[in-house]
Amino acid sequence: MVDVSIRKDVEPIKQDYEIRLVREEGTGYAVLAALQGTTPTHGTWETAVLTYNATAVDGQLGIQLYSAGVQMLFDNVRLDASQAVPEPTILILLGIGLVGVSGLSRKKFFK
Repeated sequence: MVDVSIRKDVEPIKQDYEIRLVREEGTGYAVLAALQGTTPTHGTWETAVLTYNATAVDGQLGIQLYSAGVQMLFDNVRLDASQAVPEPTILILLGIGLVGVSGLSRKKFFK
């Protein structure tokens, strides 16, 4: 998440910006996700949210901030780690277990 604004001491025009989530790759960077936007109303802030589900293969991540034209303000830049999404294998095992339990209970019910 990044809070975005435009400086109050510059002309109040809309400016484009881009936020990139990257990882180092060789001598450069691989862009994993990107968000493009336009600055909010002059003198106000808005929060730009870029979502990406990282894996162990991604390694160390970084954020790149770009603005087109005049100076912009980027504040409160943060990476928030959320809970991991369960892998499909775990969900399949859970499903098989539930089918097995329901089969046993049906078998006992009809005896």
